Amino acid sequence: MTTSTLSALLEDCRRLVGKEHVTVAVAGESGIRLADVGRYRDRVVEAVLRPQDRHVISDLMKLFATTPDPPSIYPLSSGRNWGLGSKKPVKTPAIILDLNALTKMKIDYDAGIAVIEPGVTQGMLARTLKTSNYMLNVTASAAETSVLGNAVERGVGFYRQRTEDVLGYEAILPSGDIVRTGMIHSHPPERGVFLPYSHGLGPGLTPLFEQSNLGIVTEGAIALIPRPQSTRVVRFAFPKIRLEDTVDCIAQAYKDELVRVITRIYHPETATSYGFEKQEEFVGYTCINGMENVCEITLTEFLKRLESVKGLSAEVISDGDVLTKSVVNCYHGDPGSNEEMIESLFGVPTRGIDEKSRTVWRFVLMLVPFRPSCISEAYGIVRSIGTQSGVSCSATINVLSHGVADLAVNMRLPKVSGYLERLNEAQEAILEGFVNKGFVPYRLDVDHMPEVGREIMDGTAGGLTSGYGVPALAQRLKADMDPLGLLAPGRYLT
Repeated sequence: MTTSTLSALLEDCRRLVGKEHVTVAVAGESGIRLADVGRYRDRVVEAVLRPQDRHVISDLMKLFATTPDPPSIYPLSSGRNWGLGSKKPVKTPAIILDLNALTKMKIDYDAGIAVIEPGVTQGMLARTLKTSNYMLNVTASAAETSVLGNAVERGVGFYRQRTEDVLGYEAILPSGDIVRTGMIHSHPPERGVFLPYSHGLGPGLTPLFEQSNLGIVTEGAIALIPRPQSTRVVRFAFPKIRLEDTVDCIAQAYKDELVRVITRIYHPETATSYGFEKQEEFVGYTCINGMENVCEITLTEFLKRLESVKGLSAEVISDGDVLTKSVVNCYHGDPGSNEEMIESLFGVPTRGIDEKSRTVWRFVLMLVPFRPSCISEAYGIVRSIGTQSGVSCSATINVLSHGVADLAVNMRLPKVSGYLERLNEAQEAILEGFVNKGFVPYRLDVDHMPEVGREIMDGTAGGLTSGYGVPALAQRLKADMDPLGLLAPGRYLT
């Protein structure tokens, strides 16, 4: 695109969005620099558009679709995709569509549904629900993170995966057309009729807009969680040697429906030479909730099973250190204590993490069968690479069900000499180690989305040769819906 054509395009954007809501690159500089706590490679960003009303997004996309050779456009919600690239696009040159100002919400307290825009954070929604009979399925991240942004990335809350909260989306296609899926499609919000049913009639289209670049999600219907009569948070601790026994015990508790939430098991590990804490035991949290009398019976049986594991201790808690307080409050639908926990990790408040953190932080997010041998093997990979590289690598096990866990591997290193090279090598080694064992990522960072994502989806990662055609089918959809390749190229699809 020529400079004059880009200038004309941005002038039209100012007309649609408002000139005070458009930031452009300074003349003579190679784009806008976007800070990133993960220090992934820099991208060329021509401009940032911050619409104040979601209805103008359709006009923006029509404008881009009729402009010769336009830059790619990458939407984001709050941009706090820490450890995976934050606000950075996958490919450049690019224009960022920042949806953080879109904060409208409508709540049906009878049906337990919130219809929200991308800028609605989990803190906003949780505070609105505080005195109601419903609560939000919150995550362990900051209160200022987007509910919809996390949902379309398939984030994990304390009660279930965020995609399980979604009842439908409103999305803007690359052509500028507006579509509604699921419950929103069947019962649009303007009617004031809400049904907690995600499928609608005909093919289910809602998942098309999750981890994809087929449309811009501008509104979503979220199923809330009925606030239980009783919530009892359980903390348990066990030595490394009892990892497999504990996994077996927890898996059986899921099979017997004693536990119906996400159980979290933490183990900070390795690279103590850089001042990070090394913990010699695993610490886990889960909760039992429901009607008071049923909760007490279930809790008694669950504690008895936990304590049958040799060396494991368990207790019911209501407060504790920074981590414990955050976890307890999240099980009660309140992310308000997460800020203190996050600041203790990064050393700076939430709003300064990308710009001011003295530590580089990255995530590798994997799915692992929740079986004793698989969890032990996965943890061994993290521990081995952390020890060899000197990069602090720790893994949080988020138990999704009796059969599968999300292993969130976080890697951190101070900005010492050669830190980026060491981080890159450690990250590649962890990804390769997991994929070669048959474990796959469920989210990827901006540097690995195009290549690794395609190999995983096609089944050719880890030396396998018999792909099963998912990328080919997805690319056919992409070609039909976005023939210009305008929207977020490289975001899992080209």
